Amino acid sequence: MTLLGVYVGNDRAALDRFENWLDRPADNVHAMLGYQNWDDFLYGATWGAGELWKDVGTDVNWSVPLVVNGASLAEAAKGTYNDYYRQAAEAIKDSGIEGHPINVRPGWEFNGDWFPWSAIGHQQDYIGAFQQLVDTFRSVSDRFVFEWNVNEAWAGSMDPATAYPGDNYVDIIGMDAYWKTEFFGNDPYHAWDLVLNEQYGLQWHQDFAAARGKPTSYSEWGVMTDNAEPYVKAMKYWFDTHDVVFQSRWDSDDNYQGLLSDGSEPQTGQAYIDAFQDPNADWKLNGLDYIAGYPDLIKALGTDAEAGIWHYFHYGVIEQREPNHFDAAAYLARYADLTAAFGTDEAAAARHFIEHGYAEGRSDGVFYG
Repeated sequence: MTLLGVYVGNDRAALDRFENWLDRPADNVHAMLGYQNWDDFLYGATWGAGELWKDVGTDVNWSVPLVVNGASLAEAAKGTYNDYYRQAAEAIKDSGIEGHPINVRPGWEFNGDWFPWSAIGHQQDYIGAFQQLVDTFRSVSDRFVFEWNVNEAWAGSMDPATAYPGDNYVDIIGMDAYWKTEFFGNDPYHAWDLVLNEQYGLQWHQDFAAARGKPTSYSEWGVMTDNAEPYVKAMKYWFDTHDVVFQSRWDSDDNYQGLLSDGSEPQTGQAYIDAFQDPNADWKLNGLDYIAGYPDLIKALGTDAEAGIWHYFHYGVIEQREPNHFDAAAYLARYADLTAAFGTDEAAAARHFIEHGYAEGRSDGVFYG
């Protein structure tokens, strides 16, 4: 089950507001160290762990800069800043819930040009700096796990893979993915299509991680309109269908207008509540049930469940299809011969309907009359 996190800025009261609004506790809160200078960097660790998020009752995920303003990745790759890394690690090593792993996200969104640790044109230095930080943190505690974090990006951008630090230094492969109306427009279906299919988008992210046998995360994602229900639902299905350890929505107007918990975007806010309020709600997509719900997909895809999952995310969302449009349990209960043959095996029931039942004129009595 994908863990639910949230970014609320440096504001404990904002976390309380978010949890009261959602009517459930967050599994983790997203904290960031500063990068104005090394004093800012270290203060973010000592104050964040020792005061702001002390005894918060949830895990704390830490975004840790590789360098600060005026420092260089080349020097970081040589180990010049390892003492700063060590002090930060010492400050946060006891944060969060005792015994739980501590997620550390070094040098996030490195494939953009807006942070001083940008890897564009400096890929090898970035790799070296990342490895220095990981080695230093590991020398302090074995609680730390490390997320290599990419920002979703268009074709023509830096290939993130050229700055991959190596499997021994990466535990989780993460991505930040925002629906920004200035780039993706105001239509939620069009926005989903772009974020999913851009060259370094959601699909690239999952493919890259799967090729390395790594789980994934979404440390930052957000929406900024009041018509985002289809996009929010698609994200929930995406998280639960893939190997996603945690996701963290940007519930703040700092740098991105993503605040929902203040009621400013009531329709989108309700969609988020509907999707994420119940910690036990598993929206993992069933490819067979999805195919069985649509005659054209039965003809085109047969019993290829993986093709059904692919179709939903790449076409079904945009076509406004429902992912649950066939009730396998009801189909079984409707026919004694199927109950005798398959018992309670709903996957077998869906395969039967696709291969035989639809052509025989059978139905589930729910979505098919």
